Amino acid sequence: MHEPITSLYSLQSKDAERMVQEDKPPNNDEIMVSFADLKLDPEDNNVFDDMIMSETEYLLKAKENRLRGLIESVKKTQVERFLVHSNGFEHEINKLCDVAMEHYIVLLE
Repeated sequence: MHEPITSLYSLQSKDAERMVQEDKPPNNDEIMVSFADLKLDPEDNNVFDDMIMSETEYLLKAKENRLRGLIESVKKTQVERFLVHSNGFEHEINKLCDVAMEHYIVLLE
């Protein structure tokens, strides 16, 4: 089983441009440059094995990063929902305390 080999950096880039996501600062996984853009030939320039990964590994890493982002988004949404619910419960508890205080005052009179 032979998998196509791709560089650690994506081959989608032309003219050695760096493509990064606009909404957050770039990290090493989001900067894409190809061997051709770097003027490296993996055969001639003794490119180390850790600089090369299979297409499957590249796709899995991209999917993992995407899933991590989605999980963080879901966590943030859940925290916001819990805060809204807790504020609602506090309001109900305050109303019940006020009613209990009114009944207590009526009983004292």
